[in-house]
Parts: sequence; C-alpha cells; structure tokens
Amino acid sequence: MAVKLYLVHDSLKNCVFYKGNEALKRKGIGMIKDIGESSDGYHTFNELYDHRNLLFINLCLQMPDKAHWKEGYPGWPVLFLELPVGQISYHVQEKYLPLFEKRIRRDDQRVWDGHTSPEVVNRLNMQANYI
Repeated sequence: MAVKLYLVHDSLKNCVFYKGNEALKRKGIGMIKDIGESSDGYHTFNELYDHRNLLFINLCLQMPDKAHWKEGYPGWPVLFLELPVGQISYHVQEKYLPLFEKRIRRDDQRVWDGHTSPEVVNRLNMQANYI
C-alpha cells in the first residue's frame, strides 16, 4: 500500500508535508489534509494521477512492442516505454494492472536509464516533434 502524504497547516500558517498518519499522531498535529485531495479548484492530485496513469497506459498500449513493465514499489508497478528519443517511465497505480499486464510484456530485468522528470518532459517534447 502506498504511503500517504499529509499537508499540515500550523498556527503560523506554514505548510509542512508529513508521510504517514503515525508520524502525525506522534507529533500531536491536528489539522490534517490528505495531499491527494488537495485541489487547484479544478482537479485534485488524485484525479491528476489517474489522468496521468491512464494517458501513459494508453500510450504504451499503442506501442506494445516498445513497452514493458516490472514490479516497482509495493502497489506501484513501473511502465517503461522505449522511444527513439530515449526511455521514459512512470510508476502507475496497481489498480490499473489489469489494463496492461497481459498486453504489455513483463520484464523484471529491465534497467532504468537514470532519466529524471525534466528529461522525461524533454523526451516527450522531442518525441512529439519527431512524429
């Protein structure tokens, strides 16, 4: 199960993030908000993760010969996509595993190439120009 992040506002209106509810209980902190339910007024973080998960799964399903997956953090398998401009990957929620586990090859020996989030954005941008 994934560890939840909590956003806490203290008496000085500072925002602090904590992992897991037990840490909060030990600190005696009261006003707790699950960060996943934080919103910009249009979408919550949870909704945006669902969008990202499903968009990436759909992209991988369009190129199953370039995609593979393996176990990641508990509850978060990793989907990899090998593009002409480089590898990209995302951890996706386990609830979506039935959408791809029999349609995309599992490869537990797959090696992450060390790409960062900014590199993924750059590679996606380059790929869009490459198509």
